[in-house]
Amino acid sequence: MSNSSSSSKPSGVDVRPQFQGYWSPNWGRDLSAGVFVFFIALPLSLGIALASGAPLFSGLVTAVVGGIMVGALSGSQLGVAGPAAGMSLIVLAGIQGLGFNGFLGAVCFAGIIQVLLGWLKFGRLGGFFPSSVIQGLMVSIGLVILAKQIPHGLGYDSTAPHVQHTKVFDSENLLLEIINAFHHIHPGALIIFVLGLLALVFIDQQKKKLASKAKWISLIPAPLIIVVLAVLLNQLFGAVAPALHLSLEPGQNHLVYIPDWRTSSLNELFALPSFEQANTQLFYFTAITVAMVGSVETLASLEATEKLDPYKRIAPLNRELVVQGSANIVVSLIGGLPMTSVIARTSANIAAGAISRFSAISHGIYLLLAIILIPYIINLIPLAVLASLLVYVAFRLTHPMIYLRVYQKGINQFIPFVATIVAVFFSNLLAGLIIGLFVGLIFTIIASYRNSVIVTHTQNNYLVRFTKDVSFLNKALLRDALNAIPPSTYVIIDGTQSDFIDQDIIETISDFQHTAPLRSIQVELKKSASSSNAFFKL
Repeated sequence: MSNSSSSSKPSGVDVRPQFQGYWSPNWGRDLSAGVFVFFIALPLSLGIALASGAPLFSGLVTAVVGGIMVGALSGSQLGVAGPAAGMSLIVLAGIQGLGFNGFLGAVCFAGIIQVLLGWLKFGRLGGFFPSSVIQGLMVSIGLVILAKQIPHGLGYDSTAPHVQHTKVFDSENLLLEIINAFHHIHPGALIIFVLGLLALVFIDQQKKKLASKAKWISLIPAPLIIVVLAVLLNQLFGAVAPALHLSLEPGQNHLVYIPDWRTSSLNELFALPSFEQANTQLFYFTAITVAMVGSVETLASLEATEKLDPYKRIAPLNRELVVQGSANIVVSLIGGLPMTSVIARTSANIAAGAISRFSAISHGIYLLLAIILIPYIINLIPLAVLASLLVYVAFRLTHPMIYLRVYQKGINQFIPFVATIVAVFFSNLLAGLIIGLFVGLIFTIIASYRNSVIVTHTQNNYLVRFTKDVSFLNKALLRDALNAIPPSTYVIIDGTQSDFIDQDIIETISDFQHTAPLRSIQVELKKSASSSNAFFKL
Protein backbone atom coordinates (compact mmCIF):
# COMPACT_ATOMS: atom_id res chain seq x y z
CA MET A 1 0.00 0.00 0.00
CA SER A 2 1.32 3.40 -0.87
CA ASN A 3 1.63 6.07 1.79
CA SER A 4 3.21 8.54 -0.56
CA SER A 5 2.59 12.23 -0.38
CA SER A 6 3.43 15.12 -2.63
CA SER A 7 6.57 15.79 -0.65
CA SER A 8 7.92 12.25 -1.15
CA LYS A 9 6.83 11.78 -4.75
CA PRO A 10 9.81 11.56 -7.12
CA SER A 11 9.81 14.18 -9.83
CA GLY A 12 8.78 13.08 -13.29
CA VAL A 13 6.92 9.95 -12.13
CA ASP A 14 3.28 9.56 -13.11
CA VAL A 15 1.59 8.11 -10.05
CA ARG A 16 -1.97 7.02 -10.77
CA PRO A 17 -4.38 4.88 -8.71
CA GLN A 18 -3.37 1.72 -10.59
CA PHE A 19 0.15 2.25 -9.26
CA GLN A 20 -0.96 0.23 -6.22
CA GLY A 21 -1.79 -2.74 -8.44
CA TYR A 22 0.42 -5.64 -9.47
CA TRP A 23 2.30 -3.81 -12.24
CA SER A 24 3.50 -0.24 -12.36
CA PRO A 25 2.33 1.92 -15.27
CA ASN A 26 5.95 3.08 -15.47
CA TRP A 27 7.14 -0.29 -16.79
CA GLY A 28 9.78 1.35 -19.01
CA ARG A 29 11.63 2.66 -15.95
CA ASP A 30 11.37 -0.77 -14.36
CA LEU A 31 12.83 -2.48 -17.42
CA SER A 32 15.83 -0.14 -17.47
CA ALA A 33 16.31 -0.46 -13.69
CA GLY A 34 16.25 -4.25 -14.14
CA VAL A 35 19.14 -3.97 -16.60
CA PHE A 36 21.12 -1.97 -14.03
CA VAL A 37 20.48 -4.55 -11.30
CA PHE A 38 21.28 -7.40 -13.71
CA PHE A 39 24.79 -6.06 -14.32
CA ILE A 40 25.35 -5.91 -10.56
CA ALA A 41 23.72 -9.25 -9.75
CA LEU A 42 25.60 -11.30 -12.37
CA PRO A 43 29.14 -10.84 -10.98
CA LEU A 44 27.94 -10.68 -7.37
CA SER A 45 26.03 -13.96 -7.66
CA LEU A 46 29.09 -15.65 -9.12
CA GLY A 47 31.32 -14.08 -6.46
CA ILE A 48 29.10 -15.10 -3.55
CA ALA A 49 29.04 -18.67 -4.84
CA LEU A 50 32.84 -18.49 -5.05
CA ALA A 51 33.06 -17.25 -1.45
CA SER A 52 30.63 -19.99 -0.37
CA GLY A 53 32.67 -22.84 -1.85
CA ALA A 54 29.68 -23.78 -4.03
CA PRO A 55 29.43 -24.39 -7.79
CA LEU A 56 29.29 -20.97 -9.44
CA PHE A 57 26.18 -21.93 -11.38
CA SER A 58 24.29 -22.26 -8.07
CA GLY A 59 24.66 -18.54 -7.43
CA LEU A 60 23.01 -17.73 -10.75
CA VAL A 61 20.20 -20.22 -10.08
CA THR A 62 19.36 -18.43 -6.84
CA ALA A 63 19.52 -15.01 -8.47
CA VAL A 64 17.10 -16.09 -11.20
CA VAL A 65 14.59 -17.63 -8.75
CA GLY A 66 14.98 -14.69 -6.39
CA GLY A 67 14.32 -12.21 -9.17
CA ILE A 68 11.38 -13.93 -10.86
CA MET A 69 9.64 -15.87 -8.08
CA VAL A 70 10.27 -13.63 -5.07
CA GLY A 71 9.86 -10.51 -7.21
CA ALA A 72 6.42 -11.72 -8.32
CA LEU A 73 5.15 -12.94 -4.93
CA SER A 74 6.80 -10.63 -2.40
CA GLY A 75 4.88 -7.82 -0.76
CA SER A 76 7.86 -5.53 -1.31
CA GLN A 77 7.62 -3.52 -4.53
CA LEU A 78 11.34 -2.70 -4.70
CA GLY A 79 13.15 -5.48 -2.82
CA VAL A 80 15.56 -7.71 -4.73
CA ALA A 81 16.27 -11.24 -3.48
CA GLY A 82 19.19 -13.49 -4.31
CA PRO A 83 22.35 -15.03 -2.85
CA ALA A 84 23.75 -12.89 -0.06
CA ALA A 85 27.31 -12.37 1.15
CA GLY A 86 26.00 -12.61 4.71
CA MET A 87 25.09 -16.26 4.15
CA SER A 88 28.37 -17.34 2.54
CA LEU A 89 30.00 -18.55 5.75
CA ILE A 90 26.97 -20.70 6.59
CA VAL A 91 26.98 -22.18 3.10
CA LEU A 92 30.72 -22.86 3.28
CA ALA A 93 30.38 -24.72 6.60
CA GLY A 94 27.26 -26.58 5.46
CA ILE A 95 28.83 -27.82 2.23
CA GLN A 96 31.96 -28.96 4.02
CA GLY A 97 29.97 -30.87 6.64
CA LEU A 98 27.15 -32.28 4.53
CA GLY A 99 28.41 -32.15 0.96
CA PHE A 100 26.66 -29.94 -1.59
CA ASN A 101 23.67 -32.26 -2.08
CA GLY A 102 23.25 -32.77 1.66
CA PHE A 103 23.43 -29.03 2.17
CA LEU A 104 20.64 -28.56 -0.38
CA GLY A 105 18.52 -30.91 1.71
CA ALA A 106 19.16 -28.71 4.76
CA VAL A 107 18.20 -25.62 2.73
CA CYS A 108 14.90 -27.29 1.81
CA PHE A 109 14.20 -27.91 5.49
CA ALA A 110 15.24 -24.30 6.27
CA GLY A 111 12.69 -23.08 3.73
CA ILE A 112 9.97 -25.09 5.48
CA ILE A 113 10.99 -23.48 8.80
CA GLN A 114 10.73 -20.01 7.25
CA VAL A 115 7.27 -20.75 5.83
CA LEU A 116 6.13 -21.92 9.27
CA LEU A 117 7.59 -18.77 10.88
CA GLY A 118 5.57 -16.68 8.45
CA TRP A 119 2.35 -18.64 9.04
CA LEU A 120 2.88 -18.36 12.81
CA LYS A 121 3.25 -14.55 12.48
CA PHE A 122 6.91 -14.35 13.47
CA GLY A 123 7.49 -11.48 11.04
CA ARG A 124 8.73 -9.25 13.87
CA LEU A 125 11.54 -11.71 14.55
CA GLY A 126 14.20 -9.25 13.40
CA GLY A 127 13.14 -6.75 16.05
CA PHE A 128 14.31 -9.09 18.81
CA PHE A 129 17.94 -9.00 17.67
CA PRO A 130 20.03 -6.04 18.89
CA SER A 131 21.65 -4.00 16.13
CA SER A 132 25.07 -4.47 17.77
CA VAL A 133 24.76 -8.27 17.38
CA ILE A 134 23.59 -8.03 13.75
CA GLN A 135 26.47 -5.67 12.99
CA GLY A 136 28.86 -8.08 14.68
CA LEU A 137 27.61 -10.89 12.42
CA MET A 138 28.07 -8.79 9.28
CA VAL A 139 31.55 -7.64 10.32
CA SER A 140 32.72 -11.18 11.07
CA ILE A 141 31.37 -12.38 7.72
CA GLY A 142 33.17 -9.52 6.00
CA LEU A 143 36.45 -10.44 7.67
CA VAL A 144 36.18 -14.07 6.63
CA ILE A 145 35.20 -13.23 3.04
CA LEU A 146 38.06 -10.76 2.78
CA ALA A 147 40.61 -13.28 4.02
CA LYS A 148 39.23 -16.14 1.90
CA GLN A 149 39.52 -14.12 -1.32
CA ILE A 150 43.23 -13.32 -0.95
CA PRO A 151 44.29 -16.69 -2.51
CA HIS A 152 41.99 -16.14 -5.51
CA GLY A 153 43.32 -12.61 -5.88
CA LEU A 154 46.85 -14.02 -6.01
CA GLY A 155 45.87 -16.66 -8.55
CA TYR A 156 46.00 -19.60 -6.14
CA ASP A 157 42.80 -21.26 -7.35
CA SER A 158 43.46 -24.85 -6.35
CA THR A 159 40.30 -24.62 -4.25
CA ALA A 160 38.14 -23.21 -7.03
CA PRO A 161 34.57 -24.41 -6.48
CA HIS A 162 34.39 -26.34 -9.73
CA VAL A 163 37.43 -28.37 -8.64
CA GLN A 164 36.73 -29.07 -4.97
CA HIS A 165 35.04 -27.36 -2.08
CA THR A 166 36.98 -24.98 0.12
CA LYS A 167 37.59 -25.84 3.73
CA VAL A 168 35.48 -24.49 6.53
CA PHE A 169 37.04 -21.41 8.03
CA ASP A 170 39.44 -21.78 10.89
CA SER A 171 42.46 -19.67 11.61
CA GLU A 172 45.03 -22.42 10.97
CA ASN A 173 43.58 -23.54 7.63
CA LEU A 174 43.11 -19.97 6.46
CA LEU A 175 46.63 -18.93 7.43
CA LEU A 176 48.13 -21.95 5.63
CA GLU A 177 46.01 -21.23 2.56
CA ILE A 178 47.18 -17.61 2.42
CA ILE A 179 50.82 -18.61 2.94
CA ASN A 180 50.55 -21.17 0.14
CA ALA A 181 48.96 -18.54 -2.07
CA PHE A 182 51.97 -16.24 -1.66
CA HIS A 183 54.17 -19.11 -2.81
CA HIS A 184 52.05 -19.66 -5.91
CA ILE A 185 51.32 -16.15 -7.16
CA HIS A 186 50.04 -15.92 -10.72
CA PRO A 187 51.14 -12.49 -12.01
CA GLY A 188 48.18 -12.17 -14.38
CA ALA A 189 45.67 -12.82 -11.61
CA LEU A 190 47.46 -10.41 -9.28
CA ILE A 191 47.38 -7.64 -11.91
CA ILE A 192 43.65 -8.13 -12.54
CA PHE A 193 42.92 -8.32 -8.79
CA VAL A 194 44.82 -5.13 -7.94
CA LEU A 195 43.50 -3.18 -10.93
CA GLY A 196 39.96 -4.31 -10.09
CA LEU A 197 40.27 -3.04 -6.53
CA LEU A 198 41.80 0.25 -7.64
CA ALA A 199 39.05 0.71 -10.23
CA LEU A 200 36.32 0.07 -7.66
CA VAL A 201 37.84 2.57 -5.22
CA PHE A 202 38.28 5.17 -7.98
CA ILE A 203 34.74 4.74 -9.30
CA ASP A 204 33.29 4.92 -5.79
CA GLN A 205 35.17 8.15 -5.07
CA GLN A 206 34.67 9.83 -8.44
CA LYS A 207 31.26 8.64 -9.58
CA LYS A 208 29.30 11.58 -8.19
CA LYS A 209 31.75 14.04 -9.70
CA LEU A 210 31.71 12.28 -13.07
CA ALA A 211 27.92 11.91 -13.03
CA SER A 212 27.51 15.66 -12.58
CA LYS A 213 29.28 16.12 -15.92
CA ALA A 214 27.64 13.22 -17.74
CA LYS A 215 24.52 11.74 -16.16
CA TRP A 216 24.75 8.52 -18.18
CA ILE A 217 27.87 7.53 -16.24
CA SER A 218 25.75 6.90 -13.12
CA LEU A 219 23.81 4.27 -15.09
CA ILE A 220 26.89 2.07 -15.58
CA PRO A 221 27.34 -0.28 -12.59
CA ALA A 222 30.89 -0.47 -11.22
CA PRO A 223 30.89 -4.33 -11.16
CA LEU A 224 30.11 -4.34 -14.88
CA ILE A 225 33.00 -1.99 -15.61
CA ILE A 226 35.62 -4.01 -13.77
CA VAL A 227 34.37 -7.36 -15.11
CA VAL A 228 34.45 -6.13 -18.72
CA LEU A 229 37.90 -4.63 -18.23
CA ALA A 230 39.17 -7.85 -16.62
CA VAL A 231 37.86 -10.01 -19.48
CA LEU A 232 39.40 -7.70 -22.09
CA LEU A 233 42.69 -7.51 -20.21
CA ASN A 234 42.89 -11.30 -19.92
CA GLN A 235 42.20 -11.65 -23.64
CA LEU A 236 45.02 -9.16 -24.27
CA PHE A 237 47.30 -11.26 -22.06
CA GLY A 238 46.46 -14.27 -24.20
CA ALA A 239 47.48 -12.42 -27.36
CA VAL A 240 50.64 -10.61 -26.24
CA ALA A 241 51.76 -12.13 -22.88
CA PRO A 242 50.82 -15.83 -22.58
CA ALA A 243 52.56 -16.10 -19.20
CA LEU A 244 49.98 -13.72 -17.74
CA HIS A 245 46.96 -15.35 -19.38
CA LEU A 246 44.35 -16.96 -17.14
CA SER A 247 42.48 -20.01 -18.41
CA LEU A 248 40.50 -23.12 -17.50
CA GLU A 249 43.13 -25.50 -18.82
CA PRO A 250 44.11 -28.48 -16.63
CA GLY A 251 45.98 -27.22 -13.58
CA GLN A 252 44.85 -23.62 -14.17
CA ASN A 253 41.21 -23.21 -13.02
CA HIS A 254 41.45 -19.40 -13.00
CA LEU A 255 38.17 -18.61 -14.78
CA VAL A 256 34.49 -18.84 -14.00
CA TYR A 257 32.93 -22.08 -15.11
CA ILE A 258 29.22 -22.61 -15.55
CA PRO A 259 27.93 -25.52 -17.65
CA ASP A 260 26.57 -24.81 -21.13
CA TRP A 261 23.01 -26.15 -21.32
CA ARG A 262 23.50 -27.06 -24.97
CA THR A 263 26.26 -29.56 -24.21
CA SER A 264 25.43 -30.53 -20.61
CA SER A 265 23.00 -33.01 -19.13
CA LEU A 266 20.38 -32.02 -16.56
CA ASN A 267 22.49 -33.65 -13.84
CA GLU A 268 25.38 -31.36 -14.72
CA LEU A 269 23.14 -28.28 -14.67
CA PHE A 270 20.98 -28.91 -11.63
CA ALA A 271 22.00 -30.64 -8.40
CA LEU A 272 19.35 -32.45 -6.38
CA PRO A 273 19.00 -32.32 -2.59
CA SER A 274 19.94 -35.32 -0.51
CA PHE A 275 18.17 -36.18 2.75
CA GLU A 276 20.38 -39.11 3.68
CA GLN A 277 21.87 -37.10 6.57
CA ALA A 278 18.49 -35.93 7.87
CA ASN A 279 19.09 -38.11 10.93
CA THR A 280 22.18 -36.11 11.98
CA GLN A 281 22.46 -33.11 14.27
CA LEU A 282 24.56 -31.24 11.71
CA PHE A 283 21.73 -31.41 9.16
CA TYR A 284 19.22 -29.73 11.49
CA PHE A 285 21.81 -27.34 12.92
CA THR A 286 22.60 -26.15 9.39
CA ALA A 287 18.90 -25.86 8.49
CA ILE A 288 18.08 -23.83 11.61
CA THR A 289 21.09 -21.58 11.05
CA VAL A 290 20.10 -20.91 7.42
CA ALA A 291 16.49 -20.24 8.44
CA MET A 292 17.26 -17.93 11.36
CA VAL A 293 20.10 -15.91 9.87
CA GLY A 294 18.38 -15.73 6.49
CA SER A 295 15.13 -14.55 8.08
CA VAL A 296 16.83 -11.91 10.18
CA GLU A 297 18.80 -10.61 7.19
CA THR A 298 15.65 -10.55 5.03
CA LEU A 299 13.60 -8.70 7.64
CA ALA A 300 16.41 -6.19 8.25
CA SER A 301 16.71 -5.62 4.50
CA LEU A 302 12.95 -5.16 4.23
CA GLU A 303 13.03 -2.51 6.95
CA ALA A 304 15.84 -0.68 5.16
CA THR A 305 13.93 -0.93 1.85
CA GLU A 306 10.91 0.79 3.40
CA LYS A 307 13.12 3.69 4.43
CA LEU A 308 14.67 3.98 0.95
CA ASP A 309 11.40 3.65 -0.95
CA PRO A 310 10.39 7.17 -2.09
CA TYR A 311 6.73 6.14 -1.70
CA LYS A 312 7.29 4.69 1.81
CA ARG A 313 5.34 1.52 1.01
CA ILE A 314 5.15 -1.04 3.80
CA ALA A 315 5.63 -4.72 2.97
CA PRO A 316 3.98 -7.42 5.14
CA LEU A 317 6.73 -9.14 7.09
CA ASN A 318 4.98 -12.48 7.59
CA ARG A 319 4.23 -12.75 3.87
CA GLU A 320 7.91 -12.09 3.14
CA LEU A 321 8.98 -15.01 5.33
CA VAL A 322 6.53 -17.33 3.57
CA VAL A 323 7.70 -16.19 0.12
CA GLN A 324 11.41 -16.40 0.97
CA GLY A 325 10.92 -19.80 2.56
CA SER A 326 9.02 -21.06 -0.49
CA ALA A 327 11.77 -19.75 -2.77
CA ASN A 328 14.41 -21.51 -0.67
CA ILE A 329 12.50 -24.78 -1.07
CA VAL A 330 12.48 -24.25 -4.84
CA VAL A 331 16.20 -23.41 -5.14
CA SER A 332 17.11 -26.39 -2.96
CA LEU A 333 15.37 -28.67 -5.47
CA ILE A 334 17.37 -27.32 -8.44
CA GLY A 335 20.81 -26.78 -6.92
CA GLY A 336 20.74 -23.14 -5.81
CA LEU A 337 22.14 -21.33 -2.78
CA PRO A 338 19.88 -20.09 0.02
CA MET A 339 18.53 -16.62 -0.63
CA THR A 340 17.60 -13.51 1.29
CA SER A 341 16.39 -10.07 0.41
CA VAL A 342 19.62 -8.20 -0.41
CA ILE A 343 19.91 -4.52 0.49
CA ALA A 344 22.85 -3.81 -1.84
CA ARG A 345 20.88 -4.85 -4.94
CA THR A 346 17.71 -3.29 -3.57
CA SER A 347 19.37 0.09 -3.05
CA ALA A 348 20.83 -0.14 -6.57
CA ASN A 349 17.34 -0.94 -7.87
CA ILE A 350 15.90 2.16 -6.20
CA ALA A 351 18.81 4.34 -7.33
CA ALA A 352 18.18 3.21 -10.92
CA GLY A 353 14.63 4.58 -10.75
CA ALA A 354 12.61 1.39 -10.21
CA ILE A 355 8.93 1.89 -9.48
CA SER A 356 7.49 -1.58 -8.97
CA ARG A 357 8.28 -5.27 -8.57
CA PHE A 358 8.66 -5.56 -12.37
CA SER A 359 12.27 -4.34 -12.11
CA ALA A 360 13.25 -7.27 -9.86
CA ILE A 361 11.37 -9.72 -12.08
CA SER A 362 12.98 -8.34 -15.24
CA HIS A 363 16.49 -8.60 -13.76
CA GLY A 364 15.79 -12.28 -13.06
CA ILE A 365 14.64 -12.76 -16.66
CA TYR A 366 17.80 -11.03 -17.95
CA LEU A 367 19.93 -13.40 -15.84
CA LEU A 368 18.07 -16.41 -17.21
CA LEU A 369 18.59 -15.18 -20.79
CA ALA A 370 22.31 -14.66 -20.10
CA ILE A 371 22.63 -18.27 -18.87
CA ILE A 372 20.84 -19.53 -21.96
CA LEU A 373 22.38 -17.26 -24.61
CA ILE A 374 25.91 -16.34 -23.48
CA PRO A 375 27.36 -18.95 -21.08
CA TYR A 376 30.62 -18.89 -23.07
CA ILE A 377 31.00 -15.15 -22.34
CA ILE A 378 30.32 -15.67 -18.62
CA ASN A 379 33.05 -18.33 -18.63
CA LEU A 380 35.59 -15.70 -19.73
CA ILE A 381 35.37 -13.93 -16.34
CA PRO A 382 38.55 -14.35 -14.23
CA LEU A 383 38.06 -15.49 -10.64
CA ALA A 384 40.55 -12.78 -9.65
CA VAL A 385 38.16 -9.99 -10.64
CA LEU A 386 35.36 -11.64 -8.63
CA ALA A 387 37.79 -11.74 -5.72
CA SER A 388 38.41 -8.00 -6.05
CA LEU A 389 34.68 -7.36 -6.06
CA LEU A 390 34.19 -9.57 -2.99
CA VAL A 391 37.09 -7.96 -1.13
CA TYR A 392 35.57 -4.56 -1.80
CA VAL A 393 32.14 -5.71 -0.57
CA ALA A 394 33.72 -7.41 2.45
CA PHE A 395 35.71 -4.29 3.35
CA ARG A 396 32.50 -2.29 3.39
CA LEU A 397 30.98 -4.89 5.73
CA THR A 398 33.93 -4.60 8.10
CA HIS A 399 34.92 -0.96 7.59
CA PRO A 400 36.92 0.47 10.55
CA MET A 401 34.31 3.21 10.97
CA ILE A 402 31.77 0.54 11.92
CA TYR A 403 33.88 -0.41 14.94
CA LEU A 404 34.23 3.25 15.91
CA ARG A 405 30.51 3.98 15.57
CA VAL A 406 29.55 0.98 17.70
CA TYR A 407 32.17 1.94 20.31
CA GLN A 408 30.80 5.48 20.46
CA LYS A 409 27.36 4.09 21.31
CA GLY A 410 28.72 2.83 24.60
CA ILE A 411 30.25 -0.23 26.18
CA ASN A 412 26.85 -1.96 26.43
CA GLN A 413 26.75 -1.98 22.61
CA PHE A 414 30.44 -2.56 21.95
CA ILE A 415 30.94 -5.64 24.14
CA PRO A 416 28.09 -7.70 22.54
CA PHE A 417 29.39 -6.55 19.14
CA VAL A 418 32.91 -7.83 19.87
CA ALA A 419 31.61 -10.99 21.56
CA THR A 420 29.62 -11.84 18.44
CA ILE A 421 32.66 -11.41 16.18
CA VAL A 422 34.90 -13.53 18.41
CA ALA A 423 32.23 -16.24 18.77
CA VAL A 424 31.76 -16.48 15.01
CA PHE A 425 35.50 -16.85 14.47
CA PHE A 426 35.87 -19.61 17.02
CA SER A 427 32.61 -21.44 16.30
CA ASN A 428 29.95 -20.55 13.71
CA LEU A 429 27.32 -17.96 12.83
CA LEU A 430 24.46 -19.41 14.85
CA ALA A 431 26.65 -19.78 17.94
CA GLY A 432 27.88 -16.23 17.39
CA LEU A 433 24.31 -14.99 17.21
CA ILE A 434 23.31 -16.84 20.39
CA ILE A 435 26.40 -15.72 22.33
CA GLY A 436 25.96 -12.13 21.14
CA LEU A 437 22.32 -12.18 22.30
CA PHE A 438 23.34 -13.66 25.67
CA VAL A 439 26.01 -11.00 26.25
CA GLY A 440 23.58 -8.28 25.14
CA LEU A 441 20.97 -9.64 27.55
CA ILE A 442 23.48 -9.46 30.43
CA PHE A 443 24.11 -5.77 29.70
CA THR A 444 20.37 -5.16 29.48
CA ILE A 445 19.85 -6.76 32.88
CA ILE A 446 22.70 -4.73 34.35
CA ALA A 447 21.25 -1.49 32.92
CA SER A 448 17.80 -2.40 34.24
CA TYR A 449 19.31 -3.29 37.62
CA ARG A 450 21.08 0.05 37.92
CA ASN A 451 18.40 2.37 36.59
CA SER A 452 15.09 0.95 37.76
CA VAL A 453 15.32 2.32 41.34
CA ILE A 454 16.26 5.96 41.88
CA VAL A 455 16.73 7.57 45.31
CA THR A 456 16.78 11.36 45.71
CA HIS A 457 16.61 13.51 48.82
CA THR A 458 16.54 17.06 50.16
CA GLN A 459 17.59 17.31 53.79
CA ASN A 460 15.50 14.72 55.67
CA ASN A 461 13.01 14.04 52.88
CA TYR A 462 13.70 11.01 50.65
CA LEU A 463 12.02 9.88 47.44
CA VAL A 464 12.39 6.29 46.28
CA ARG A 465 11.03 6.03 42.75
CA PHE A 466 10.66 3.07 40.39
CA THR A 467 11.31 4.27 36.84
CA LYS A 468 10.23 1.07 35.11
CA ASP A 469 9.05 -2.45 35.82
CA VAL A 470 10.97 -4.02 38.69
CA SER A 471 11.61 -7.71 39.21
CA PHE A 472 13.35 -9.92 41.77
CA LEU A 473 16.64 -8.91 40.11
CA ASN A 474 16.21 -5.47 41.70
CA LYS A 475 15.50 -6.82 45.18
CA ALA A 476 19.06 -6.48 46.48
CA LEU A 477 19.42 -3.01 44.98
CA LEU A 478 16.17 -1.80 46.60
CA ARG A 479 17.06 -3.35 49.95
CA ASP A 480 20.48 -1.63 49.96
CA ALA A 481 18.88 1.69 48.99
CA LEU A 482 16.30 1.48 51.80
CA ASN A 483 18.88 0.39 54.39
CA ALA A 484 21.05 3.37 53.45
CA ILE A 485 18.31 5.87 54.44
CA PRO A 486 19.28 7.46 57.77
CA PRO A 487 17.03 7.56 60.85
CA SER A 488 14.55 10.36 61.56
CA THR A 489 13.61 10.92 57.92
CA TYR A 490 10.46 11.08 55.81
CA VAL A 491 10.34 8.62 52.89
CA ILE A 492 8.00 8.55 49.90
CA ILE A 493 7.99 5.38 47.82
CA ASP A 494 6.62 6.03 44.31
CA GLY A 495 5.79 3.06 42.11
CA THR A 496 2.98 4.64 40.10
CA GLN A 497 4.99 4.53 36.85
CA SER A 498 5.59 0.78 36.97
CA ASP A 499 3.26 -1.65 35.24
CA PHE A 500 4.83 -4.67 36.89
CA ILE A 501 6.27 -4.98 40.37
CA ASP A 502 7.50 -8.40 41.45
CA GLN A 503 6.12 -9.88 44.66
CA ASP A 504 9.65 -9.96 46.11
CA ILE A 505 9.81 -6.15 45.69
CA ILE A 506 6.43 -5.69 47.39
CA GLU A 507 7.56 -7.86 50.32
CA THR A 508 10.77 -5.81 50.62
CA ILE A 509 8.71 -2.58 50.77
CA SER A 510 6.34 -4.10 53.35
CA ASP A 511 9.27 -5.23 55.51
CA PHE A 512 10.68 -1.69 55.34
CA GLN A 513 7.31 -0.22 56.38
CA HIS A 514 7.20 -2.49 59.44
CA THR A 515 10.76 -1.80 60.59
CA ALA A 516 10.92 1.91 59.71
CA PRO A 517 9.25 3.14 62.97
CA LEU A 518 12.06 1.52 64.93
CA ARG A 519 14.41 4.04 63.22
CA SER A 520 11.97 6.96 63.47
CA ILE A 521 11.37 6.84 59.71
CA GLN A 522 7.96 7.82 58.37
CA VAL A 523 6.97 5.97 55.19
CA GLU A 524 4.35 7.06 52.65
CA LEU A 525 3.34 5.06 49.59
CA LYS A 526 2.51 7.41 46.73
CA LYS A 527 -0.58 6.05 45.05
CA SER A 528 -2.49 7.03 41.95
CA ALA A 529 -5.83 6.12 40.44
CA SER A 530 -4.12 5.68 37.09
CA SER A 531 -1.45 3.32 38.42
CA SER A 532 -1.33 -0.03 36.62
CA ASN A 533 -0.08 -1.81 39.75
CA ALA A 534 -2.55 -2.72 42.49
CA PHE A 535 -0.03 -2.05 45.27
CA PHE A 536 0.19 1.64 44.28
CA LYS A 537 -3.39 2.13 43.06
CA LEU A 538 -5.85 4.31 44.95
